[in-house]
Amino acid sequence: MQLVDRYLQAVEFWLPNNKQRADIVSELGDDIRAEVEEQESRLGRALTEDETVAVLKKRGRPMLVANRYQPQRSLISPAWYPAYVFALQMAAICYVVPWFLVWMVMHFVFPVVAVTRGFPVAANFGTFWSVLFTTFAVVTLVFAALDRASTGQKFACEWDPRKLPRIRENQRIPRANSTCEILIGAFGCACWLVLLRLPLRFEDLHTRLVFSPWVRGYLWALFALGVASLALSIANWVRPYWTGTRYAVRAGIHLASALVLAAVARRPLLHEFAASKISGAEAATLQHGINAIVSASLMVAIFVVVVMCWLDLMRARRLQAS
Repeated sequence: MQLVDRYLQAVEFWLPNNKQRADIVSELGDDIRAEVEEQESRLGRALTEDETVAVLKKRGRPMLVANRYQPQRSLISPAWYPAYVFALQMAAICYVVPWFLVWMVMHFVFPVVAVTRGFPVAANFGTFWSVLFTTFAVVTLVFAALDRASTGQKFACEWDPRKLPRIRENQRIPRANSTCEILIGAFGCACWLVLLRLPLRFEDLHTRLVFSPWVRGYLWALFALGVASLALSIANWVRPYWTGTRYAVRAGIHLASALVLAAVARRPLLHEFAASKISGAEAATLQHGINAIVSASLMVAIFVVVVMCWLDLMRARRLQAS
């Protein structure tokens, strides 16, 4: 019976230290010994060590057996778990992913700037894991506190169905949204026309700034995409319902925008830069840095536009399927 006593000692270690602890161990011990005696009477002999081990293994690990006698607890209850998962997703999308994108841009697009500013790659990758775990810990602690604070009957019963959100019409487009899009789009196109009329060379007594000659062509391409987006907003205002065709058109606009931005990001925006107060080498370094920053910013914009294009295609596919 030494194995049984050792097993009971292990179970007792994992039990909470209260008045029922000794009673649980005693009851469990009597149950196990009764089972052993029943098998011994059936076999007509004492159990071997292997047979005793089989009896105890059938009972389970001591920690799991002790857990059956404890109240079931969880850090986040099932009532709060969906909101907890949603909050983690929002934290990842709005904070962790942008932080990671900025880190990638800093160290893979213009790593010289990162190193000279004291941001080594390994150290910042360690910082990324710190950001990830800190975000997870903060969200978890907030929801654990909410869970503990709302376990009473008041939270479960005191709510009003009349305050629930109204039923959403997923394919209906609010005319207020279309109106804002039309006003912003028209203002943007007007500003873009003014930008297209500006010269590509700026010179004064102290500074010379020359943009690459191909810039104007790409500006016209982006202006045409802006006009197409404005036309789509007008169509949405006239007929305020999304259709598969409109989703596909908006996805096409996003895809074309991503292609134009990708072409711009591959080539230097500044063709020449000079200033009287800095040397030629310093001006060249500054010109290279400006081009790198513009390319990095365009890469982030391309990523966002491609995601928007993919979402519109998924919406068009779901709409056709329904």
